[in-house]
Amino acid sequence: MVEKITVSPQEVRGYGNVVDEKELEDYGSYRCDVSESSEVIKGVEERIFSVSGVPAPALSIANVTEDTRRGRCAHISASFEDGEGDGLDDKAISLKSGDDVLATITTGSGENVFDVVLYDSAQLYAVFDGDDYYPPAVSEAITVNPAKSLWDVEFILDEEEYEVGDTAILSGTVGTIVDEIVDGEIVTRRQMEANVTLTLVTDLGIRRCSTNANGEFVLQVPNIQQNQWRVVIAATSTHLVFNGLIDVPVHDYSLVISGSENSTAASTILVVGLTDFNSMVEGATISIAGSDGSSYTAVTDSMGGATVNVGRLNGATTFTATYGNVSSTVTVVPPLDWYDASNYTAGSGRMPSSRASSIYLQAVGGRWLNKEFTDSESYVLEFDLILSKNNREGFYFGANPNSNTNSGISIFKDISNTMIETFDSTGTAIRLESSLSGSYFNTGTHHIRIERDYDVAYIYFDEDLIFEFDDEILSYGAEDQMYNTVGILSWGSGIIEFGNFELSD
Repeated sequence: MVEKITVSPQEVRGYGNVVDEKELEDYGSYRCDVSESSEVIKGVEERIFSVSGVPAPALSIANVTEDTRRGRCAHISASFEDGEGDGLDDKAISLKSGDDVLATITTGSGENVFDVVLYDSAQLYAVFDGDDYYPPAVSEAITVNPAKSLWDVEFILDEEEYEVGDTAILSGTVGTIVDEIVDGEIVTRRQMEANVTLTLVTDLGIRRCSTNANGEFVLQVPNIQQNQWRVVIAATSTHLVFNGLIDVPVHDYSLVISGSENSTAASTILVVGLTDFNSMVEGATISIAGSDGSSYTAVTDSMGGATVNVGRLNGATTFTATYGNVSSTVTVVPPLDWYDASNYTAGSGRMPSSRASSIYLQAVGGRWLNKEFTDSESYVLEFDLILSKNNREGFYFGANPNSNTNSGISIFKDISNTMIETFDSTGTAIRLESSLSGSYFNTGTHHIRIERDYDVAYIYFDEDLIFEFDDEILSYGAEDQMYNTVGILSWGSGIIEFGNFELSD
């Protein structure tokens, strides 16, 4: 007689002698657990057999592909756990869309992922059909909306480099990258796209062409002017718009070379600058050739510039900088070393001598520069005139540097008055002024300033404007131009000295 029966979804128990005496091993199980225990019933300890049902496992899926595209592989992860939250291995799970099975996997200790290729929006769910121990399970559905495909454009130019004005030929193919699942492996291929219209945008206008049956295209671009083009392919029902840039290896170099203001008589510095489409070019090697047979190289920095020290120049030298098919030329007249006595070789009498910061002449003699101190016609020259006596000393301005014959003008003190003279073709003096105060040439240091304004030179002696040298004065003498030279003269006895030269614009 049955004394007690308990039935619930989690447990089935029976008490009493319902059947013949049994052992635990006598019971088989299907999707349940059977266990043995004991319980005191009416004072008698009886054997108890318990049957516990196995709950359905938990199954879920998620799309783990960040940018799902039509025709590309999407990765759908699956989670399969028992009632305790532990993962279940070696279980067959199917991924479905409607009644169609898209993929199957066997769960394992690693990641459980379905690989599927989708071309349209789909509702996906996973199914476990159950086994001898676990009942069937179905995941909640997820919706995957693959975005439109991307155009895949490959191109090549017919030359490695161009110059502005050349004709370029752009060729290439248009395709779509697609995936296939072959024997469980992802196989990626490029599918050529026919009859696709490309638009090429340049600064000279727009050009269009369409791909052939093999996805190929060719575009010819004459008179190229810029180093970047834009390629556009319109969006379709299956593809997004393509809007990309093509870097064109065309150059519009501009090269400049000049002399640096930091140059000195002993050290001439050249400066070069290189741009390409007005952008500074870094790391370019510039070749520099001098008319004196010298050659140099310079590598441009991040600002597109470089400097080269070519040392002391013996005279005006032309330097040509070259990079590719562009060049630039500059003629450098080395800064004059005022205190080098070899620069005063014209004239007659004794040679001048040098001190640390001055040049001096001991009577008797007249010397001026054998080269011009600048080729400009607008400048200010200042220097100090140092006198050891108060007569028969003076200075030159405007003498011909290539002649030993007196020219230009001389300003000096003879016995009592300050004189100004110019010279004819034989070097004979022509008196221009003889009544200026003799105090200008008193013993000591005096400051001379010459301000040249093209055809006129204003000469100041200790801040007094004492003379204007112009075309009328030139007409008296042998020269038809005003030279940028100075010199000193002394006769009788004593020493005249000048120095502290300053030349400015």
